[in-house]
Parts: sequence; C-alpha cells; structure tokens
Amino acid sequence: MKLLMKPLALCTLLLCLAWGTWAQKGPGGVSTETAGNSDNKIWLRADGRINGAMGQPDGTAVQIWNDMSLSAINNDAYQNTASQRPQLRTLASLGINGRPVVRFDGVSQSLRFNTTNDLNNAGPYQERTIFVVFRTGANVTTRQMIFEEGGMCGD
Repeated sequence: MKLLMKPLALCTLLLCLAWGTWAQKGPGGVSTETAGNSDNKIWLRADGRINGAMGQPDGTAVQIWNDMSLSAINNDAYQNTASQRPQLRTLASLGINGRPVVRFDGVSQSLRFNTTNDLNNAGPYQERTIFVVFRTGANVTTRQMIFEEGGMCGD
C-alpha cells in the first residue's frame, strides 16, 4: 500500500500543476491571458488600478481607470476634465454586493477611450461581448448611455 501511495501522490501533483498551467486567467475565466496576447481586450475593475494605483480611498475622482487586461494595447478609460470625473466608491454600503464601484452622476460625468483596433471595427474583430454590472438610478425615463461605437458619446 505504501508503494502505491507515492506514485499516486506524484501523479496527482503533476495533474494539478498541468491544470494550473492551462487554466484561464481572465475575468470569470473567459480569457487566456498572456502578456501582449490577450483574448480580453479591456478589463476595468473598480477594485483594480485607479489613477495608476491599487487601493485608492473612497471618494477618489477617477481620472484614469486603468485597463487590467494583458492586451498589447493599453485601453485605459480616462477623463481629463476634473468636473466630469466619476467617483470611486469603496465603502461596502455604497457599492454593489459590498464591492467597490465607479459611480457616475448621470449628468456630466463620463469616461473616454482612445480609438484603438482593440475596440473598433478597424481591427480584426467583427463581434464583441461586453459585460457591465450596473444599477440604474431612480429616473429611468431618460436616456442612459452605457456604450456607443462611432462618434463621440456625451458631446
């Protein structure tokens, strides 16, 4: 029995190491993330890098929401106008399911992206899948923009 346990333990260890090597590393396991070659072209996380650093305090104005994907192209969202920057809310009572959020006022706050082949049809991508977690405000009778392709959104 003792002789059988060593090979069994070794096989189990090798199987676990091999599985970890092939595991998907993107959000929700949907992407094979390797530096410069990511299936996931943009990944914005409220608990990720904001203004170039992790762990920003509650109420931080979001000038740059850093892309956490490993795409070769950096797809940070940004807002250069101070009065139009959304706020990072890190307090559990202000988030969604106790998680941090980036909160927009619904009036003048917005973020922009640079034009890149990763995000526009100029690239080799004819289709995209976008996942957004959000909660609407009380007023849902007016236009609520999440994403617009082509042209300028919010101008």
